[in-house]
Amino acid sequence: MTNLKATWKQILYLGVPIIIIMAIFILGFSTYRANSTLSFKRIFSGMSETILTIDTQRISEEKIKLLNEQGIQSSFDGNRIGFSENDVEMVSSMHKVENVYLSRDEIVSNYDRHQNTLNMSINSSEFPNILKKYSGFGSNIDIISFDFMKSHVPQELIHDYNTDNIALLSGVFPKDDSDEILIPDIYALLNENSEKFDSIVGKEITLDITNEEGQHRQKTYKVSGVYNTNYKNNIGISYSIYTAYFRENMQAFYLTEESYDFYTNVLTINDATKEFNHN
Repeated sequence: MTNLKATWKQILYLGVPIIIIMAIFILGFSTYRANSTLSFKRIFSGMSETILTIDTQRISEEKIKLLNEQGIQSSFDGNRIGFSENDVEMVSSMHKVENVYLSRDEIVSNYDRHQNTLNMSINSSEFPNILKKYSGFGSNIDIISFDFMKSHVPQELIHDYNTDNIALLSGVFPKDDSDEILIPDIYALLNENSEKFDSIVGKEITLDITNEEGQHRQKTYKVSGVYNTNYKNNIGISYSIYTAYFRENMQAFYLTEESYDFYTNVLTINDATKEFNHN
């Protein structure tokens, strides 16, 4: 009987490390799987199956590894830092390609089509009672700020390429090259003191903006729609008011002195990289 108890104790003691190792493995695998899934969702979130993106400044991990083995430090393909008109024509001529859009997707433009910017803040003392009931524990906000953000893509494309995952509550996205804006629901609530967000759609509102020369002015915009921020669950400290999409002169961006210095440093960081990017 004593030997049997001793045997069970030995089995138990030997089993504990195995259980711990298995638990660590399961937790580690679960974390890896969750991170991988999240990364995958982040890459393709907001994109429909009809969209294909091509980025001149992002090459594959395999290509980066191959270049590094040659002493080359570059995220470019060695031929271009941006798309040319010839590139656009070539892609446009491909079978089943309907439209080609150029964008600087990761570069945020905080202005409207007139280069006006917005820096608006609303103090908690100005919050209507209907909003105050959502602020408190977990959402003790003193000031909420709003700024402009240019729509990344044309209106006709936004439903297929909505990488910001903007969910409309009412109305539509701003028309291209217009003075229409898409406002967050919390701003509509602050402005109208009502959670009936369709009531503000189509209305004109006047905002205090700063123009391209740095002068403070007032400008009137038309509200095209209201988007969801889930403010009932959590109130943030800043929100974007989306302005209409308009095509910018991207060449002008690359021709600035700051851009020239940046790309010169990046493309010639060492001799191997300089030779690779000599084009």
